[in-house]
Amino acid sequence: NDQKEIARFGSSGTWEEYTEFILKNIDLDKKIFTKEIKNTPGKVTNLKSHDLEYGLEGPWLVYFRDAKNKPMSEMFDQLASEYKDKLNVGEINAGKDAKIIKQFNISYFPLVLGMYKGIVMPFTSTYTLDNFRKFVDTLIEPSFKSIDHVSFKEEQRKLESGEPIFIVFYSDPLLAGSYFKKMAHDYKFRAKIYKSNDEKLKELANVNLKDPHGEGFIPDEDKVILKAYKNGIFHSCPHKLDDLKSISEWIFYTHYPHLTRITNENFYPIFHGLKPVIMLLSRSEHLNNHLEKFSALYHGNMPYTEYLFAALNIEAFPLFIPSLLPGMKDPSLVVFLPDRHLFYHKELNLNEENFKEKSLEFIKDYESGKLKLYPHARRKYFYYFIFIIFVVTLGISGAFVLRQKKLN
Repeated sequence: NDQKEIARFGSSGTWEEYTEFILKNIDLDKKIFTKEIKNTPGKVTNLKSHDLEYGLEGPWLVYFRDAKNKPMSEMFDQLASEYKDKLNVGEINAGKDAKIIKQFNISYFPLVLGMYKGIVMPFTSTYTLDNFRKFVDTLIEPSFKSIDHVSFKEEQRKLESGEPIFIVFYSDPLLAGSYFKKMAHDYKFRAKIYKSNDEKLKELANVNLKDPHGEGFIPDEDKVILKAYKNGIFHSCPHKLDDLKSISEWIFYTHYPHLTRITNENFYPIFHGLKPVIMLLSRSEHLNNHLEKFSALYHGNMPYTEYLFAALNIEAFPLFIPSLLPGMKDPSLVVFLPDRHLFYHKELNLNEENFKEKSLEFIKDYESGKLKLYPHARRKYFYYFIFIIFVVTLGISGAFVLRQKKLN
């Protein structure tokens, strides 16, 4: 009222920064600054950059484009119609929006992201309705669901070799939720994390929990136990419940099967992981079964080893060898170190008869420092090639499907 300046915001900022500045200096109700995105159930919502800057409530499937794409738009119209109020479907023309491109680290168009309570998951499969449905079903599926002995047996029958199920056994449900509910949500695209207080399932997993209302001090670890069921064995998580970082890493490593077949979906986490990758490069999955058997033997009764065993079909990633490993023959084994971005290799002349023997020899040579760097000079443009391989492969498969849909 006295027309004096209270405070000044000296530069451009985000909606949240402006709001915080005003509320800090003026006594106003925070609710007046709450923005609601007017989603239209059953229809695609046209989004603006400020909508994404502020944040979206509920589950969203967002299509980022730089040009009109009729087949994609038709699929998103169909998805919006099918899921109605279960899913918000949005579209944004972000081709020239530098702020959005930077915010979501967009390197190519079209890009589709699933967003829900902190999850920002890129869709990396081929652009088909069925693949989008599977992606959306995972996005909106409730996390941290209860599982009993009967349900466990049903899930057990669906498991592929080396695939785990994670179960949080509890006697205190609130405590279990405080440790693992968010983690189960965050990991829903990577691992199945359930909760259980089913007596028959606890007996099967050899779990003994204490009554949270018992006398004296009861450690949290006696009321909540995380186990991974993998290859017929229940493995106990070796970390304290308050060591969430180590628990997350344990889940991350354990969720990989004996053999990971490299696809567009898992390409990034494998090549930006933390532990060495023993990788088979071959055509049309040649020798994959032999590497899977070898990996199972190498794992023994452990949920994971110091290595990730992976197979890459060079027909699906045609630029991989020419760009990163020029002159390498197939089939070949390589060791890849994600933290240093280096490949190590030696020629083995692999075949079905000598695979186990040669693979053991290969790992021993790596551990004793006998493998040589390949190529001999470290490649300066490693990240560039990794990105190009990923995008080109994805682009070819996506364009093919869209073209087929358009022709039909």
